Amino acid sequence: MNFYSVLSRDILLRIFILGMNLDTSLGLKCYNCTTRWEFDACVLHPNQTNFITCETHQNVCMVQRNETFGKFEVLVRRCATSCLPHCGIWGDDIDTERCYSCCTTDLCNTDNSANKRPVYEMERLQNTLFI
Repeated sequence: MNFYSVLSRDILLRIFILGMNLDTSLGLKCYNCTTRWEFDACVLHPNQTNFITCETHQNVCMVQRNETFGKFEVLVRRCATSCLPHCGIWGDDIDTERCYSCCTTDLCNTDNSANKRPVYEMERLQNTLFI
């Protein structure tokens, strides 16, 4: 084997290894779990649950908490394409409140409360900050 073929093989191997590492290192990382049980690790210890690398178009980590008649129903941690931190009642399901919290750094979606501010308060706050 000549020097150039060894060098070429070494360079190709390094590029391949670098490419494999880039695939998992790029992109936001978010905890990813869903539970209907209030005492699940997803609720109590999210840092002990699974996390995923988000798709390139998903630039937000999100927590969604649903409560029915004020009692815990479900908690979801995941990647999202967009997120508005708020609480609201959706459609005909007037007994269920959905609250969302959002963040943009790796493994930041650890809170459980989501945001308890109504949407109109958030819009007013955003308008105040950007005027």
